[in-house]
Amino acid sequence: MLKHFLLAVGLLAAMSVAALAAGLSGTVVALDGKHVQLTVAGERPAWIRKGATIRVEGISAKITRVAGDTLDVVTAKAPKAKPGDAVPIAPAPKSTSGC
Repeated sequence: MLKHFLLAVGLLAAMSVAALAAGLSGTVVALDGKHVQLTVAGERPAWIRKGATIRVEGISAKITRVAGDTLDVVTAKAPKAKPGDAVPIAPAPKSTSGC
């Protein structure tokens, strides 16, 4: 029983580390109310695509355009960042509704 518990805790810890590593950083290029333009350096993960929901500074955002290393997003509320600021970008958590 203890082995199963330790295995479950270990798997949970490994999954948490993998989820945190999935996030990346972007730079705010332009900010117009709830419309934000970001640049992402390096290779983009597969979850960065038009129509995807992401989190920018912990705020839910929908990607409206992907062009090269630039993302246009619409956020649920205006972020506190200013143009030139680095912001964390992460995939939105999976919905648990209907469970």
